[in-house]
Amino acid sequence: MAKKRSQLKGLAFGACLVLIFLGGLALADCPEVCICKWKGGKQTVECINASLSSIPSIEAGTQVFDLGLNYLPTLRTDTFKRHNLTNLQKIYLYQCSLRLIEEHTFRGLTNLVDLDLSGNALTSVPSPAITECKYLMRLSLRSNPMPSVEDEAFRGLHELVHLDLSGCGIEEVHPFAFRGLDSLEYP
Repeated sequence: MAKKRSQLKGLAFGACLVLIFLGGLALADCPEVCICKWKGGKQTVECINASLSSIPSIEAGTQVFDLGLNYLPTLRTDTFKRHNLTNLQKIYLYQCSLRLIEEHTFRGLTNLVDLDLSGNALTSVPSPAITECKYLMRLSLRSNPMPSVEDEAFRGLHELVHLDLSGCGIEEVHPFAFRGLDSLEYP
């Protein structure tokens, strides 16, 4: 009986060492100001309110990237592709003082299904940047100062199911603004 207990303690100690070692590996690839973890079955990096002014280098296999509450006024062409983040499925950029999202910012993100750009300073739908997000299902542009929605603002987003434009102060919607959004659901 004592021998069995000793063996079990040895196994438990070994398992703890393995977990500590693996945890250390995960932390080594994680920026100091971020939290990197598995959440909901997805490799997630949360850099919320981390005083960032640029996209940090993170693990290429990351699927969910939360950059909310940072200062990121401009997103450049191929931003995520240059960081080798082509596996991203969800990107949260809420309240980041975003004013400009250049064309092709999200190029190469073929798995992107959820994009939150709410609470920024965007004055129009960033059409040239998002039209390449062919599989995007959720898009939040809530609380951006957008006075109008231009024709075909969501061109190519045939899979879009949820679109949030609340709190944008929209005064004009062009006749073909939502053309091609056949999958859009209404609450």
